[in-house]
Amino acid sequence: MAFLLFSLLFMIALAQADEAGAAGTSAPDYPRDQVSISSPAYCSTISGKTPLSICAPGLTSATVKCWKQGDGFGADSTVGKITLDDQGHGTIDFPADDYPHGPITVRITGTNWTTRDNCYLQLYNKGGVIWNQGMPGSPPPEAEGMRLVFADDFNRPLSISGQDPQATYFDHKPGGGDFGLLAFTGHHDPNDPFSQVDSYLRIRANQKTNSTGLISSLKG
Repeated sequence: MAFLLFSLLFMIALAQADEAGAAGTSAPDYPRDQVSISSPAYCSTISGKTPLSICAPGLTSATVKCWKQGDGFGADSTVGKITLDDQGHGTIDFPADDYPHGPITVRITGTNWTTRDNCYLQLYNKGGVIWNQGMPGSPPPEAEGMRLVFADDFNRPLSISGQDPQATYFDHKPGGGDFGLLAFTGHHDPNDPFSQVDSYLRIRANQKTNSTGLISSLKG
């Protein structure tokens, strides 16, 4: 038997969310009874003490959580709880240096007496604590007795192509038959969805440009 080992990050966010975060849309334009983030922008890079600005008209309070490094797989942690103003505004400082370096997801849960809504803010922490990065030095217990046949830590230039047979990855579903609402786009095409951040591969879905990405080690 064989097993595959990847160090791979899919950071996916809608362009509409990015635009809202970057433009700082006023509170009345945000959906009622839903948690939105006016800053930082979705999928942006942060470091140090980072203010999170919440816009949630109709909701009265918010709890902010994020997974934190520690023994084993780490543990969930509560960053803080805040009371929103009459327009659903609130701000809390996220201490990025206390959390893992690399891709993180900050979870914001807003509530009132009858409604609850969750927001998942994906960010890249350029500071923080180096924790559980890179390939493990030995196979995981679940792979005992198996033979490693393929591994990639994405610490070299990306090799993704739908045309080059020498590329490591094919950028579509093998055999065709792509799926989903957004078009799978090549690494060398306009609106390239692939990028490398440190030793992570980012594949981005963008509703504005109608593009997303997929990789396969099996060629088409």
